[in-house]
Amino acid sequence: MVTRSNKGLPSKKSILKGEGVGYILILLLIGVLNPCHAQDSIGAALHRIYQNYLSMAQSPDISRLVSLDHDLRQMFDCSWDILKRVTDSGAFHEEYRAIGISIGHYSDVIGYSGKLLLEAHKLDPVSSFRSYTLYSFANCDAEDCSMPNIDSARLYVKQFPNGPYIYEVYSTLGRFYDDLYKEIKRVKDNEGYDYKYDCYGPYVTAEPLKNQLARAQKRGIYYYRKAIQRHPKDAVMRGNLIDLQNGTTNGWYFCSD
Repeated sequence: MVTRSNKGLPSKKSILKGEGVGYILILLLIGVLNPCHAQDSIGAALHRIYQNYLSMAQSPDISRLVSLDHDLRQMFDCSWDILKRVTDSGAFHEEYRAIGISIGHYSDVIGYSGKLLLEAHKLDPVSSFRSYTLYSFANCDAEDCSMPNIDSARLYVKQFPNGPYIYEVYSTLGRFYDDLYKEIKRVKDNEGYDYKYDCYGPYVTAEPLKNQLARAQKRGIYYYRKAIQRHPKDAVMRGNLIDLQNGTTNGWYFCSD
């Protein structure tokens, strides 16, 4: 599932401009409500987005996919308890999996995977919307988006240091190295192997574990600080930074649902 944060999300107006695209998109979906403020409207909103998506079956449109993705990300920027209530209201329908909506296996709440942005990127990786669509690859290493694609995340930072999703990419990189730090520490402390190692094992080398542990911690701290520079009042990110600095980080961000 996508990380819940709207701090760096671009405005719909900027999306419709297409970073130089010389036309204005006429949206079929107007005024999508955020379930954090209008839980009863989530079902109708999802239905409208789903129907809008189906209308593109014969002629997919990158700008519309980017805009719908933006709407979905905003809709699900809620706390777990609110999303749980939305889930229990019956808002989810199996056909919504086509637009990346599902119920998390572990979280047990409705969420969005980022699928539409990924589709937009695959249609044309070098479109005028690349500063948006490349984020789909940076945030997902598979269709379920359970792990980030670190190479693509670094590429995003290089190509779009002031891009619309740069905060999210810095956050993704910080959390990835935070998780990697925890996994290396587990291995170093002989705590055994589980499914987490399947995700992070490829990043563990033959180098002494204490060196790898220090490097993962250093990189995580670096990217957390870069994210905080973008949003200095982000208390959650500051908490993540402090925990990683102190070596007390314990929550996992990836390799689940």
